[in-house]
Amino acid sequence: MEVSKVDGKFNCPECSSKLSTPTTFSAHLKKKHNGHCKAISKKTKRRSLEDNNNDNSTTISLKHRNGKTYHFLKSSDSISDVLTDQPSGSWTLPAADTTVIQNSSSSSVDSLLDHIINTSPLYNHLFDQKYVELTMEVTELINQDWTFFPQLRYVTSQIFAGAILVNKTSALLLNCIESYGRSKTVDAHHERRIGTAMNTSSFPKKQPNYGWINIITTHEDGATKLKIGTTVSNLLVTSSIRIDKNSITKNIVELGPTTSNFTATHDTKIY
Repeated sequence: MEVSKVDGKFNCPECSSKLSTPTTFSAHLKKKHNGHCKAISKKTKRRSLEDNNNDNSTTISLKHRNGKTYHFLKSSDSISDVLTDQPSGSWTLPAADTTVIQNSSSSSVDSLLDHIINTSPLYNHLFDQKYVELTMEVTELINQDWTFFPQLRYVTSQIFAGAILVNKTSALLLNCIESYGRSKTVDAHHERRIGTAMNTSSFPKKQPNYGWINIITTHEDGATKLKIGTTVSNLLVTSSIRIDKNSITKNIVELGPTTSNFTATHDTKIY
């Protein structure tokens, strides 16, 4: 007699009765249907598995409270009944969420930046690039302590390498930057606090449009340097190029720590 067990009950194959133990199930078969049910040996079970290996038959083992284990043959139909509550259907990849990209593109693309790129002598290198304006959320991310989040040293560098700074009609493409920790416990080459007008710290003293971040031009070691400062780090621009059309007659490319062809102000935008 083949039998299946669903939800902890033995389903009678002759009627809709559900019995909780092998003993009551056997008594039900004998009384109602003039049938019987008994456990099979491990040898019989193993032989049945070998003989029916290709017809999707298998067994179910039931352990009674008396310590005995009962093995029942179960057909492929019974297996289907047991699995009726399992998920069905095919696996599909979730749809891509383009909300953030669309919102960023529609709200952050500046008409001035578009004009600068379209009239730039480097248009062929810039027209297929996508730029969005820096957000408060990104600034909050990179202002976390490097002691606890050392990976932010590399994250911050990746965010600003390739960024464009726009101040009025001037635009500067940052090719390369060097990131330094704000304190000596994080970085031996941290920015020194020199209280002179010529050596102004890049530490942000107020929150402009992008939060706690500051773009500043300083004069150190006989050179004019462009820095981007956060509360936990400062970024030194070491390679840059002017991309606006007014730069055609100027020295547009600069390598090294000196950046003298662009002046940053509090109104400078970052893309």
